[in-house]
Amino acid sequence: MKKFMIIAVGAALALTACVNNEMVDDAAPKELSFKSFNLGESTRGDFKGSEFMVYAKFTNAGDGSDYVDYWGAAAQLINKDKGYWATATGIYYWPKAGKISFWGYYPATQGDVTFDTTNGVMVADVDADEAAELMLADPTKSAFKTGNDVPMVFKHAGAQVIFRFANADYKVATNEGFDLTINSVSISEVMPKANYQWSGWSNWSGAATAIGEVANKVITNTTIGSEDIYTFNVVPQAVDQSGNPKKITIAYTVKDKNANYSYTGTATLDATDWNVNTKHYYNVTFTFTVGAEIKFAPTTDDWSTEDEGYNVVG
Repeated sequence: MKKFMIIAVGAALALTACVNNEMVDDAAPKELSFKSFNLGESTRGDFKGSEFMVYAKFTNAGDGSDYVDYWGAAAQLINKDKGYWATATGIYYWPKAGKISFWGYYPATQGDVTFDTTNGVMVADVDADEAAELMLADPTKSAFKTGNDVPMVFKHAGAQVIFRFANADYKVATNEGFDLTINSVSISEVMPKANYQWSGWSNWSGAATAIGEVANKVITNTTIGSEDIYTFNVVPQAVDQSGNPKKITIAYTVKDKNANYSYTGTATLDATDWNVNTKHYYNVTFTFTVGAEIKFAPTTDDWSTEDEGYNVVG
């Protein structure tokens, strides 16, 4: 018997970050500039260094209680036209008193963006493809400014679900002659859209659906190690976000080329929660080791006694 098992591995990655900006007095005016970088293990939407958007609010009291627009209510486009990160339309200088707080989002082309100083940037109705690119940067207000650059720390909004295979028995000689084909991988009860802001996801919407790949992946008994076979961009959500648990289904075929025998089956398991800015790996582990020898355990039944008489006709 060929054994086939699936092991779910959830990524244990929790990322938090803060950006602190406070003004210090200086004799000469200093132009605002920016630097940007990503958090931790990123999903597909790496910051590509093109441009991003930033909101800025000034507080004379220093605690945000009297926020006013620093360069207008709209976000400013930040790019590298000057050889460093700066606003695209004007020059802005650090004030000698008070504080400025900054909120950023990437990419600059992202739609459905709203902003307030309580909740920061929020993007509505984000789907999985958008989530793979979307990143936000959010401030706190407790640290002193020590340089001219504003450190914009961007956190990825989305998550990825990655399926890998591993052959447990590639060194076993009795494996020869077996192939395994992963015919398809699918995940049911996936919520397609939600709203995102730095504090997390909310208001999941749309009909729960299934995502999957239907493409044959042939794995021979001599395959060594592991390999990524399917990667899905997903909107982060709980395992039961739709009201029903997400189920992963893998359809596969095992073929014995020597005996010309094949078996097609499916394996299912519960998914895990998908978290912001993480990759979640599911390892598809299989073995081609020949099963136990076929043995027999015969028994006999008692003879039954018939009392009826029989006539033999010649």
